[in-house]
Amino acid sequence: MCFTGQRMRIVTESTAGMGGIIRSHDGRWVMGFCGLSMSREILKVELQAILEGLRICWELNLQDVRCMTDSSLAMHYVVRGVPQFHRYAVLVKEIQNILAREWNVNIGHILREGNQCANYLAKMGVESSSSLCRIPEPPNGIIPLLQANAVGTVFPHL
Repeated sequence: MCFTGQRMRIVTESTAGMGGIIRSHDGRWVMGFCGLSMSREILKVELQAILEGLRICWELNLQDVRCMTDSSLAMHYVVRGVPQFHRYAVLVKEIQNILAREWNVNIGHILREGNQCANYLAKMGVESSSSLCRIPEPPNGIIPLLQANAVGTVFPHL
């Protein structure tokens, strides 16, 4: 399974959206999620998206997961940890505790251009009134992005 997480733009002074997509090894949709975060700290929202995506993967009993994020700093914190009194220490530790369970999870970096589906879901999160919505079927608007991703469309880096 491949899970990609993403944070999104700030809507107000206190909220941001998050989202992610869980796909099979051949790119088929398994589950999506989005939600409204009460934080406006982008890195925190990125870490929240990773945590929620991993929780969903665990609940779906997925045993071999590749978690991709376009935040190299979030990836670094998850893999290397943070000092005990770091502002995100509790959140990072919660992610690391999930990673330590009996399953195989690899954390990797993906370019933002390759993370368009998660970006789409994060935009849905901005418009959501819920902290977490599970999306069992792909929304109509994401289908062209899934198709472009399946054929390896390259998005220009602007």
